[in-house]
Amino acid sequence: MLYLAASVAIPIVGIGVYLKFFRSSKRPNYPKDIVYAHIGPRGPYAPSLSPFAIKLELFMKITNIEYEGELHDIVMSSKGKFPWISYNEDDVTDSQFSIEYMKRKFKVDLDHDYTPAELAIGRAMQKMAEENLYWCLVLERWVYQKIPKLWTISKIPQHVIWIVKKGQIKNAYGQGMGRHTEEEVFDIARRDLKALSDFLGDKKFLLGDKITEFDCAIFGLLCQIYYHSMDGCLNAYMTKELKNLCDYVLRVKETFWPDWNECVQIQDHSGKKTN
Repeated sequence: MLYLAASVAIPIVGIGVYLKFFRSSKRPNYPKDIVYAHIGPRGPYAPSLSPFAIKLELFMKITNIEYEGELHDIVMSSKGKFPWISYNEDDVTDSQFSIEYMKRKFKVDLDHDYTPAELAIGRAMQKMAEENLYWCLVLERWVYQKIPKLWTISKIPQHVIWIVKKGQIKNAYGQGMGRHTEEEVFDIARRDLKALSDFLGDKKFLLGDKITEFDCAIFGLLCQIYYHSMDGCLNAYMTKELKNLCDYVLRVKETFWPDWNECVQIQDHSGKKTN
């Protein structure tokens, strides 16, 4: 049975699991010299229902960092954050800090082909997606849709959905996005998606022919809309009006995630099970 508590601010758009807080005085013995990624259970059509978990895992795949995933539960970090990583004696308790840690530890740099000005734009695009568009998706998934198809196939108990919905309404209101009307939120989301589409243009990746760490964040968010918002307004808008964003999602997936079908519960939106 999968459950989710709403009493903690979690950067996850939606999945039900037991939340296990990392407060034990005895630290688990993680595999030595391997990144242990606390990324949680797999999603129906994409590897996670959290854009941040996908961001983190994609970065490790692109950089060929050896890792092992915690796929059974969502284990919260000491900061109450998810996802995060452990490496030998170190715990890095936030997805972005985890990426920065791995860049230093393993001496990897996905951004060296671009100028500081280009990287500044990449960071701005990432922040727009993670700090603005993300909350539009939270509201669509948890508040505006009464019984999303996603919850039906995920088999999350109704009382758990109610608890999480209540918490997400509070979180979104505190962040500010939840103070707007549904129409206003969708207008903001459409403008963000259009800005991403216009900036991407016909480029292979966000900044050009070489992928960057910013792509990890953008892909994490866009694949939630593409794969997990199948009955939502954001999916309808992106798939009908912004074909280059859809092509981008498929291109990143096919280039850097060859075992995608082994990382999802269901292969396609028809409900066909993976082998």
